[in-house]
Amino acid sequence: MHTKPTIAERCVVFLEHNRLLNLLLLILYIFVILHGHDFFVQLSVKAMNSVSLPVYNQVVMLCVVAISALLVLYTLYMLKTNTIQWKIRLLFFAGCLLYLSIHVNVLFEMNIEIIHVVEYVILSFLLFPFTRSISATLIFALPIMIGDELNQYLVLYPGYNKYFEWSDIVMDIIGSGTLLLMLNIAGLQLRKRNKIFWYRPEFILLFLFGLCMFIGWLSGTLASTTAETQSNTLFVFNRLPQPEQFWQIHAFTGARYHVLWPIEGAVLIVLLCLYFMVYDEIVQEVTE
Repeated sequence: MHTKPTIAERCVVFLEHNRLLNLLLLILYIFVILHGHDFFVQLSVKAMNSVSLPVYNQVVMLCVVAISALLVLYTLYMLKTNTIQWKIRLLFFAGCLLYLSIHVNVLFEMNIEIIHVVEYVILSFLLFPFTRSISATLIFALPIMIGDELNQYLVLYPGYNKYFEWSDIVMDIIGSGTLLLMLNIAGLQLRKRNKIFWYRPEFILLFLFGLCMFIGWLSGTLASTTAETQSNTLFVFNRLPQPEQFWQIHAFTGARYHVLWPIEGAVLIVLLCLYFMVYDEIVQEVTE
């Protein structure tokens, strides 16, 4: 696509030629995600307490807007310099930005949640050399995303987190997918896949995720709220006092936001993965 490989492309090629190093970095980073979460939360709390919540939220949002604006401008510039399938790329990029804006305004409790994008972009970049596919990278990262949220819900903050945060997983996927799409526009190449998509490991994994959710809901082992628990229920996703309310008010920040129901979260995850799967199929470049 580009005569001169970008820095991201060179890094991916290097990791492709050094699989063992790539694997070790990936395992190490997964360990950091699962075991270093509380450390970074405490740093965030200290930074917030050193100023105030309103100031902290404003600073975070200003930084996010500034960095996002620069990334968008750079991506549009790269679209201008490389006109191959530019309309398709622009359409998918605009779709990502549209969903991100909706997500931030509807599902965010506090602005610092944007850190999920940074956290899982790094994970996705370490996974990408094994797949050369945006959708496959996101789907293979999905078990780590779920494990991270389970760790927070059941182990780290069982008294604070009253619900399983599907919105965080959705943010992980759309944020990582958007950044990988931007890198693709800038010159990061995707691999052309010859297998029919329903034979691919990532599609099978996504199907199994949906199947497990469906069986869990149908059998009663998974319950959306405490009111729906049965004698065989093993896991409750939402323990809020009034989970049926569309808008919840955060006790600390005062933010009004929506808590995704399991069906909403699962459907959004599947749809976003399929969205990037379609993008992969359209713009794939390097023959497998």
